[in-house]
Amino acid sequence: MGTAADKIGNIRKRTASGRRVIKPTNADRCRRKFLRFFPGGFRDETYLAWERNYKWKAHKQWEELLDRSTYEALLKVRDFAEVATRAVRIESRTNLLFSFEKMALRDALKSEIGSRNFAAGLYEFLHGPGKAENKFDRWCQTVASLPRKQTRVLTCRLLRFSALSRILKCTSS
Repeated sequence: MGTAADKIGNIRKRTASGRRVIKPTNADRCRRKFLRFFPGGFRDETYLAWERNYKWKAHKQWEELLDRSTYEALLKVRDFAEVATRAVRIESRTNLLFSFEKMALRDALKSEIGSRNFAAGLYEFLHGPGKAENKFDRWCQTVASLPRKQTRVLTCRLLRFSALSRILKCTSS
């Protein structure tokens, strides 16, 4: 039977003198490294400037330009290109996608079918019914099916940007 520390991954050892020592886990080492860079943790000014504020700003822009009622209104009049344009405009002010991913996304959204699939698929991911896992899988399929010129549109970073919209939406309420 292990102790609570054993259960969370710390490894207990004894020194030659019999003193107990807890060997840190990878998570402990990562936490220490993070705190060396950002002593204030997730509230550290540098962390906020480098990693959080621009994402929060993008979220606020999303809420201004593509809140649920606006999004639904645009879908109702079938203005898929406007949804895509607004989403790309918000993302363009971040570093969430690499430049080649930004270009691939813009190229994919130039066609009517690309912007329609993107707008409808993203709405279902953000606001549709069902389990988040299933909605995310469908969103991945939607992104993978977008038209492409040269490079693929489906990348982890693009999916992360979409998921970030969802996560910030959940944490902001």
